[in-house]
Formats: sequence, C-alpha cells, structure tokens
Amino acid sequence: MLDSACVEGKVRMKSRASWGAPALRVLAISALSVFTLDRTSAQAPTSQAAPPTTTIKVTTRLVTVDVVAHDKKNQPVHGLTKDDFELLDDGKPQTVSVFSVEGQAATVPERAPLASLPPGTFTNRPTRPSAVAGSITVILLDGLNTSVNDLAMARGQIEKLIPQLQSRDRVGLYSLESRVRIVQEITNDPSLLLQALKGVHAKLASSQLAGHAELPRAHDDTLPRLSDGTALRIQQSGDLTFGALEAIAQHLADVPGRKTLIWISHGLPLTFRTPNPQAINTVGRNIPPPPTDETNFTPQIQKTSRVLSNYGVALYPIDARGLSALSGGAWRAQGAGLLLADLTGGRPFYNDNDISAAIRSAIDDSKLTYVLGFYPAADRWDSKFHLIKVRVNQPGVKLLYRSGYLAAPEEQNPSPADSQSALGKAVLSPLDCTAIGLRAQLQKAHPFDIDLRVDVNDLLLSHNNDRWDGDLEIVIAQRTAAGSMVGRSGHKHSVKLNLKEDYYAQLKAEGLQLFFPVDPDRKAVELRVVVRDSNSGALGSVSVPLRKM
Repeated sequence: MLDSACVEGKVRMKSRASWGAPALRVLAISALSVFTLDRTSAQAPTSQAAPPTTTIKVTTRLVTVDVVAHDKKNQPVHGLTKDDFELLDDGKPQTVSVFSVEGQAATVPERAPLASLPPGTFTNRPTRPSAVAGSITVILLDGLNTSVNDLAMARGQIEKLIPQLQSRDRVGLYSLESRVRIVQEITNDPSLLLQALKGVHAKLASSQLAGHAELPRAHDDTLPRLSDGTALRIQQSGDLTFGALEAIAQHLADVPGRKTLIWISHGLPLTFRTPNPQAINTVGRNIPPPPTDETNFTPQIQKTSRVLSNYGVALYPIDARGLSALSGGAWRAQGAGLLLADLTGGRPFYNDNDISAAIRSAIDDSKLTYVLGFYPAADRWDSKFHLIKVRVNQPGVKLLYRSGYLAAPEEQNPSPADSQSALGKAVLSPLDCTAIGLRAQLQKAHPFDIDLRVDVNDLLLSHNNDRWDGDLEIVIAQRTAAGSMVGRSGHKHSVKLNLKEDYYAQLKAEGLQLFFPVDPDRKAVELRVVVRDSNSGALGSVSVPLRKM
C-alpha cells in the first residue's frame, strides 16, 4: 500500500562540474492516509512567472500497425513502399501518414543521460547489444500454467535451438511462477542463454499460489464445469499471467520497433464456469437448471493486448503439450492465446511437437517489419473496437498484423484511482518499467538521499508560450526480498515542471536531477523508485539495493 507524502520543494544548486544542471531537493515527508493522495507541488526553478496564454499539448492520435510480409516460401518480402499498401479502418480507406521499414537496419539508440553509469548507480535501461542489427525476442517459460513434464520438454527444445541462433538474434529468457522474473536479459550471446537455462526446470517445477489447474477432459463444445477450487486457481492464474505479460511489455518499452514475446504454456481459456448448487436434482424433473457462474477473461485479454500493442509487442503462444494438445478438452486453454495473438499481430503455434522450429519461425517474423501509421478522424475515438485491414498490391504476399485497435478517447485528466493503481502495480512489479528512462544512486550520507536522474526526452510536456509544463508523480518505496512493500514505506511526491526554452534544452541533454530523503527500514533490501508522467501516463521504475551503511 502507498502512503501519500506532502512535499515542500526547495532548489539546491549542485556543482556544474559534477552534474551540469540545477538539482531539485524534495524535503519534509509526512505520511498521510492510504489511497488518498494529497498533492503538494515541488516547483522547478524559473526566473519569472509567464503571462497567461493558451496551452497547447504536444500530442497526436496516431495509430500504428506493424506489418510482416512473407512470400510463398515464408521468406520476408523486401522493397515494398508506402504506395504498395492499402490500409482500411472498419472498411474505410485511410491515408498512410507514417511509413517506415524496420528490422535489418534497426539499432537501439544510446540516450545521453543514461549512456554511462558511475559506480553504485542503477538504471532501468539494461545494457542491450545496440551494435547488432536484428530482432528482439523474449521467451517466456510459463511454470504457472504448465505441467512439469511438458515444461521440461520445451526447455530441452530451447536448449537445442540456442546454439543455432544467429548473431543478429537478440533473445531474452524469462520465467513465470508466482511472479515473472528475468532468467537472462536480452543478449545475442548463446553461451549466456545456455548458462541461464541450467536449473530453470527445477525452479519452474510448481507454483506455490495457483498450481497447475488444467481444464478437465471433455469431448463436446460445452464449457466445462469446474469445482470452486479449480475455478479460483484458474482465475488467480489468469490475473498473474496477464499482469506478467503487461509487465514484460512495459519492461521493453524503451526498445524501438516490433518485439516478439513467445509464451510457452498450456495456456488459459477465454471462458469457464463453476457449478451452481441450485442445479442439483433438476435432471429428469422437467425443470431448467439455473444458470452457472461464468467467468470471462475477454475484458482482461483486451486490456493486456492494448498494453502489448502500445509498446510494439506481438504475442506468439506455443502450446507446450505439442501434438497431445489435440486430445480431450485441452483446446479450450488455447482460447486466450489465440485472441491475444490476433489482437497483437502474432501467430499461435499449436498441435506441433517441434517447439524449436516454432520459436525460430517467430523470431524470423521480425526480420523485416513495415510500419504503417494513420490518424483516425476525431469522431472515431468512440471507445469502440475498430477492425484494421491491410492489403498489398503484389500477388502471393501473406501479411501478418494486429486485427484492430480500441479507439479510447484521450484522458485529459486521469482519475486519481487510475493513477494510484498504475503506481501501485509499478511499485510491486518484479520488472522495471522503461518508458521513462531513470538512473538512481543512494547517497552515503545521513539522512540518506536518493539521487534520481529523469530522462526528460521521455516526458510529454505542454508548450505554453516560451515554457514547457509538466507534472510528475514519484513514489519511493522499500521492498522485501520477496518483492512486497515494507509496511507503509511508500511515499508519493509531486514535481511540477515549468521550464524556459533554454533550461528545457539543457535538461533534455543532461536529465532532470532530483533528491529524495530516505530512512531505510531494517526489513527492506531494496528501494523501488517509480516515476509517472501525468500527461501521458508513461511509467519508469528502477530498483536500488539497500546496503548496510
């Protein structure tokens, strides 16, 4: 749980030789009631107040569609131009306003504020092989929804695939148990992946929370009736799984281009139901049984697909059972994966024992990507799902892309509850969010300070005459080794930005430096720092180990 914190902003000028920019020190923390977030601003320095003017937010409502084009031999189709494509929104032709080609020439750009890290400094932008052009792929081994034996088979096939990876392939290995964790961060070094894969089977043998809740076997098209305990386990598994997929997408936010997320699992159903006690003894009495309690994962899947699509992540579900997935009611657990693949532009791989070939095919899909962008009319933002259709004027070309987008109206003023929820999830997430670049260092002084640098290039600021305005929500929390928050250690701060043009340009080059006092709890092993941009909703988070001082 997060306590709000009142903050009093005071400016502290730090040596130009050390950091090169004024720093903001945030003082006077006092804990208030949980989930009632009073906000007192800490104003960045300005020489004089700007006169009232019309504020223009620098934002666009661009919808982008990543398109993979293959020929009849399943090879990438090169040389397509914007004029070769036709894009339709609910059947209506759209002007392709943005067009680019990504893949073979793609690199991960360096960011000046985070390029080099002094000793004891931590960042949410992990080192990635930026010098190597190629695709980004994360393989997620799902021990939460998969049997031990099937997971072992999948692990063996991944072990067979790794030595065959090409130098341009950048692959990360993640696992899901009761929470998602990074086994090996993205790399193009097969030896690191093989080393990380050792011992993964034992760690994924079982989940302490949900267990492996496979759907019962059946041979008809009706939804299976589950016991209350099994239904609860599947509901818990769904909540954890969809949350893990969103956390991975947020962790990959700083990586440009299309990303491939391979989900190796038994999967989850779209819908399941539990028995209604009132239905007992109705058989043969000509009395229709009352309806069962039905659980539908579709709304959660739609939400998760939006997060994945927002960060350019295409989901590729692979059934760890291989051909055995054809038997019994196993097909029902493929429903969530099928829908997520369709909504994000990925492909499902079911009923096939060659998992390594499926992974290789999924990786190859991102070798070459055509990005099409269009601006829907203002009246199209109606909170409805709109179907996307893409055509190409060359015969024999197969296209892979997401099936549509939810035209959610722009939230000018997100509710405090939504903001609180996003911050709370980021505090507890096992992965760092990377949409806002951060680096942090715990100062060895008393009281302790967190020295935080924020990448201003990642913020959405409003342009007001000669000023750039913004509002940051920042949470500093202490966590245990298990990732839970220590007591009421979470404090929220608000930092308002009102920057003149020259100072804004300086911060874009050097980053915004902030200081926060910290009183470490003896139960805590790390600090979690979360920054949320109120204008865009973008999140950044970074973890700082607490050492004995």
